Amino acid sequence: MDERIRLMTLVWDCLEMDLEHAEVAVLLNVARWATEVGKPIPAPRNRIANQSRLSPTRVDSAMRQLMKKGYLERVKEHTATKASEYILNEKRLRGEE
Repeated sequence: MDERIRLMTLVWDCLEMDLEHAEVAVLLNVARWATEVGKPIPAPRNRIANQSRLSPTRVDSAMRQLMKKGYLERVKEHTATKASEYILNEKRLRGEE
């Protein structure tokens, strides 16, 4: 199975957990760009906002909540030319943490 599909399926399967609509939309969008587990995923705020139909401010808020809840880990801060990069916590998505 394609890694993106597998991770997106994990996100859908964790809908019964403590996630708000915006957080699910952001997680699905980040998972969509994953190439392999453990590899940082670039997550440009404006792209996520456009694709999930959320404001950039709401995306920022959802990302902060996802990091606080343990679903995402930021591994690289954004710069003027590059987006922040994140790693999805697969164990948390499975409910193992």
